[in-house]
Amino acid sequence: TMKTVLTGTQQLKRTIVWTIVIAFLAITGYACFYTISSTERGVLSTFGEIKTEAIGSGLHFKIPYIQKINRVSIQTYKIEEKTGAYTKDIQSAEINYVLNFDLIPDNVPLLYTEVGPAFQEKIITPVIYGVVKDVIGTFNASEIVENRDNVRTQVEIRLNDQLANKYFRNIAFQIVNIDYDDAFEQAIVAKQVA
Repeated sequence: TMKTVLTGTQQLKRTIVWTIVIAFLAITGYACFYTISSTERGVLSTFGEIKTEAIGSGLHFKIPYIQKINRVSIQTYKIEEKTGAYTKDIQSAEINYVLNFDLIPDNVPLLYTEVGPAFQEKIITPVIYGVVKDVIGTFNASEIVENRDNVRTQVEIRLNDQLANKYFRNIAFQIVNIDYDDAFEQAIVAKQVA
């Protein structure tokens, strides 16, 4: 009977070891494959070194524990923000805007390598703030009120000049609202009434 108990214990140990081995192999096998959707591009890295080609949609293979896949959306990005600016005649204005842009799908690994995943904070937002302030500063406040679309167009052209490069395309800018200080807005209303 002692021999039977010992064999039962050994059998239990073998079962546990085989269960662990099979579970490890199943997890490893599962980790070998990944999918990229049609709205994404994959950025594959091996020990931190990023592959220069974007991974397109479909089922793909990677070496588990050695390679890592990062998925980056290639759908249109939308930024809704506001920034303060001064007009040519030194009126304070708060500009609410929307910026839409796309990533160039084949250059996603280059963007990921050179800038990183926080490209909106590192590139897009600072450029928008600078361009909006520069363009608003070339117009008097009353000109902006009368020629809002001209201001929007000039901002969009400058944004395309600075951003439409190896990473970004289809850059579209819209001014949602321009909020001046109360005294100036009252003066505009009074002028319209007169």
